[in-house]
Amino acid sequence: MGMGGAFVAVADDSTAAWWNPGALAAGPFLDVAAGWSRTDFRQSGQQRGRTAPAAVSLSTPPVGVSYYRFRITNIQPAGPTVTPPAGREDGRVGVVQSLRLHELGVTLLKTVFSGVHVGTTLKFLRGDVEHTSSDVGLTPEGEFDADLGVLAVAGPWRVGGVVKNLFEAAEFGEG
Repeated sequence: MGMGGAFVAVADDSTAAWWNPGALAAGPFLDVAAGWSRTDFRQSGQQRGRTAPAAVSLSTPPVGVSYYRFRITNIQPAGPTVTPPAGREDGRVGVVQSLRLHELGVTLLKTVFSGVHVGTTLKFLRGDVEHTSSDVGLTPEGEFDADLGVLAVAGPWRVGGVVKNLFEAAEFGEG
């Protein structure tokens, strides 16, 4: 975010499978990366949300493999019309919605000509939504999608571009 999207041109490791599949050509011959983080969002001292992404990637030109997991939780305070879910003794937390998304990707890379590289990440997405305000569990759904990236390198200059989710955007949960 701080680079204003410029990382699509400077990605040079196995995380390029996410940022710009065409940039795998600019990385090392073999690269492995793993990461995990957790961020809590608070408002007036109350927790209102949480994100917990995790990632593992392996790449070597001309192919890469990646797995990303995202969990985003939104916590809404209880209002006068919200009743606590069954089994809850307090009504302080109103509705908790959580999106879990798993993405398994295979990245393929092709050098069009010297200095110009094109790549695609073919990915399988599986996600589900949980609501504490209902007893109904939603069945996880899965979809296939793809990202397309290009990287051009000429001396110190690098120009990159990426198109994410070439097919219809995935919608998980209630339609």
